[in-house]
Amino acid sequence: MYESLTRWIPKLEKDRYGEWVRAEDGFPLYVAYSWNVRTFAEAVFCFADDHCAEHAGDFHRVLEEHRIPWSRKAMKGAEVSALDGRTAYALLLAAVRAERSCPGALLDFCASGCVVRWLRRLQETDGENCA
Repeated sequence: MYESLTRWIPKLEKDRYGEWVRAEDGFPLYVAYSWNVRTFAEAVFCFADDHCAEHAGDFHRVLEEHRIPWSRKAMKGAEVSALDGRTAYALLLAAVRAERSCPGALLDFCASGCVVRWLRRLQETDGENCA
């Protein structure tokens, strides 16, 4: 079920993810993400459309069920070994959506290894329902 997402594991493991584009004075303007990260982010949204759209807007509640606040620190520190696929997917969706209000958030989640760790958990839980 999660193959459309987990197939990104080897690509993201090798990727540089992106880099900050800075103004002449050094002020960070935005992150120029790699093709892999941009396309992976699209795949995360497409997965919701194809498999579990009813949960896509409710990722906050899914994370709260497992006492994971929607914050970088909490999400990065989440113990994923016991999470179901739906919750691992909620972490991915939250990370991709965080970029909208916090530029560089997705870069941080990728560079810290969280995205690949969450994808590996999805791979372990493959076959579960999204509901």
